[in-house]
Amino acid sequence: MITQRVADEHRRSRLANISGYYKVLRRLFVCFLIGIIAFVGVWALLTSPWFLRWRYRHMPLSQMIQQFPKHRVDPIFLYYLGLKLNQRGDYVHADPILRHAVGLDPDNPNYRDEWARALLGSGLVTAAFGELRQYVGTHPHSAQAHYLMGKFYVSQRAMDKASEELQKALQLDPTLGEAWAYLAVAREALGDNTQALQAAQKAVALNPGSAANRATLALLLSDANQQTAARKQFMQAIRLAPQQETIRQAFATWLLQHARSSQDINEALVQAQQALKLSPRDAAAWLAEGRAYFLLGDYRQAVAPLMRAYQLYPYDPTAPLTLREVYQKLDQPKEVARWQRLYLLCQKGADRYQRLYDALRVHPQSSPLHREMAELLAQRGDVEGCLRNWAEALHLPADAPQVLIATANSLTDAHFAQEALPLAQRAVQIATANPSAHEALGNAWLGLNRLRSAQIEYDATVKWHPQRINPIRKRIQAYWAYRIKHPLPSDILFGKARALLAKPDLTYSDVQKAEALAQQAFVLDPENSACAEFLLELQIRNGQLSQALQTAQQLVFLLPYDHRAHALLASLLARQGSSLSDLHEAQKQLALSGTDPSLSAIRAYARGMIALKQGDLKTAFRQLSLSAQLAPNAADTFRQLAIVARALGNLQAAKMAEKRVQELTFAVSSK
Repeated sequence: MITQRVADEHRRSRLANISGYYKVLRRLFVCFLIGIIAFVGVWALLTSPWFLRWRYRHMPLSQMIQQFPKHRVDPIFLYYLGLKLNQRGDYVHADPILRHAVGLDPDNPNYRDEWARALLGSGLVTAAFGELRQYVGTHPHSAQAHYLMGKFYVSQRAMDKASEELQKALQLDPTLGEAWAYLAVAREALGDNTQALQAAQKAVALNPGSAANRATLALLLSDANQQTAARKQFMQAIRLAPQQETIRQAFATWLLQHARSSQDINEALVQAQQALKLSPRDAAAWLAEGRAYFLLGDYRQAVAPLMRAYQLYPYDPTAPLTLREVYQKLDQPKEVARWQRLYLLCQKGADRYQRLYDALRVHPQSSPLHREMAELLAQRGDVEGCLRNWAEALHLPADAPQVLIATANSLTDAHFAQEALPLAQRAVQIATANPSAHEALGNAWLGLNRLRSAQIEYDATVKWHPQRINPIRKRIQAYWAYRIKHPLPSDILFGKARALLAKPDLTYSDVQKAEALAQQAFVLDPENSACAEFLLELQIRNGQLSQALQTAQQLVFLLPYDHRAHALLASLLARQGSSLSDLHEAQKQLALSGTDPSLSAIRAYARGMIALKQGDLKTAFRQLSLSAQLAPNAADTFRQLAIVARALGNLQAAKMAEKRVQELTFAVSSK
């Protein structure tokens, strides 16, 4: 009986243990299942397009560039990388990345839009048109495709075509707010303010959070004489985008035009000052601030902002006209006369622009009118306007080499060589064998005082088109004539250095000062071969041989066909070099130094030093002796000759050389 009871208890205990094990296993299984589900959920979230877009949108550009090799086939990553590069203005590097993104997902309109932006930023207008045209062709019923095509036409000022494409987009999708916004711009440019106003109202209704749309609507309402409504839209736009300086500047200008009280003028002053905090180089904001002070009667305070407006944009007659009136109030007749002259000059330019603008509206296909407009806009530094008008004048795409060449030359002639440079470089890249492209690039380099770079391009031009040598010479002569009248800071320093050496009572201190001035000049103008030669002579004279070697290398780069430059470099390499490669390079430079008898002393010195380094003492003695005879004031030649003579046991020659070194050293130190 007892045994049976013990057995039953043991069995129940075992069953309880087994049941407990099953419960634990069930719990573990449930936890494992929950973990798997959670893992899958987290994985799905982390790899979802929504999360990836959020992650890449907030990822720094530097980190994205580092991770680029791991994400070459991820179109979302490529899109945001290209977007950030575009925002930085690096369109050239954004182009291939966005092209690859479009290749991976050709139906995504955002990818197409950003790629077109990169192409346009790189100056590839035809390529941008081609990719958008292809997108419209494969998606004829896509509102986004027609919208992007219309947006492209707006950027190219083809407003009739833009209006057509945007209307197609809105027929397919009337809720496309940005299409309405661009349609408003297109219709206004075509002179249809009624439809432009309706389109702007639609854009704001569909996208009430867009400050730009509200600012556009405000200006159209103002044109329709609805000033109260316009003011309301401006205020809402500023509330939505308080950091948008263009909206604040536009509001300030509008307030000054429609001011009803001094309160409006004070508000305009505040808005203009806020805009200037955000963008200190906004000429229109400076003008608004100056005019506000003038209207408030604070004439002295108005002078500085009005002058700044004129400096930033000297083509608008409003600033000089207001300054003339300011100085009339301040009773300063000389300043009144000065600003009257400048006003008339500005007004003449403005009248010419308006005349051309009106004529082009009547004759939009006139090549002579477009040429004249292109030249006028080049004088203002308006790259886009100049490029567009040259394209119209030549009836070619804006990225055609002929258009790029003409635009670059116009900008260079108007002293905007920095703006001309990328256009000329692009022309050479597209049309490598076009001599006109190389000449345009040479002109741009010359305008930037990069003489060596200009010479390379001019050499290429003359090689293909020898008849261009005389026009190029005339341009270089005109360049030097202009530079003499308008010296660069480097020219002034170089002039001071030469003046020091011309002193009748020249001292060693003067020579050192001259070298320092020449060094500063050469740093400011690293392609000035005359300055490089002058500096090299001083460095050799002052015993600065390591620095002289570097200068000689730069001089040979600047003057690759100059025998003296090669001879000097050979002598310095032979003097300072210690390796076989240095001596080999010295011999190479000697071979390039020609046979000019005036360089015989330098060549003999170089040959002597090479022989000395190679252990050929007899040849070294013979060549150094020849150099000493030809250049009896070269102290280092006699110094090296003394060393070689002693090594050969020729004590008499060594003593004579050492004596000459002492004489030359004493002559220098006594000064």
